Amino acid sequence: MASSISPNKIYLTPNEVAELLMVSPVTVRSWAQKGVLVAKVTPGGHRRFLKSDVENFVRDSGVAYVEAKPSVSRILIVDNDPLMMTYVYDILNGSGLGFVLATAQNGFEAGAKMYEPFSSNNLAASCLNSRVNLGFLTLSVLLIFHLC
Repeated sequence: MASSISPNKIYLTPNEVAELLMVSPVTVRSWAQKGVLVAKVTPGGHRRFLKSDVENFVRDSGVAYVEAKPSVSRILIVDNDPLMMTYVYDILNGSGLGFVLATAQNGFEAGAKMYEPFSSNNLAASCLNSRVNLGFLTLSVLLIFHLC
């Protein structure tokens, strides 16, 4: 079973730790109070757990651990020019970065797609009638994902 928690996260909430360890958040808090599981306390009084501390706890205690699934970046490309939309789609699709892509030709279609199953983790590239901006956005997205 894969977790919905990003593998890139450094600090985890008690609920996220509970999800990973398949226990209740109350159990996680109890372990933290007993010092069995190391927790940091935020200035607001909330517990946060370093992912590395949770992994050490799993290794030392033998508790089961759910692997975090890699997050998928979904990009909705919006443009009323089919040629430009295809161009941007091809660039992002050929980037090798594993984007899940969808297209829309207008704001209404884009709005409808935002409420479909595609909706989570969206980056909407809405640059109607602006090839320079859409091209710049495409390059920016590629740079961001290569640097992160």
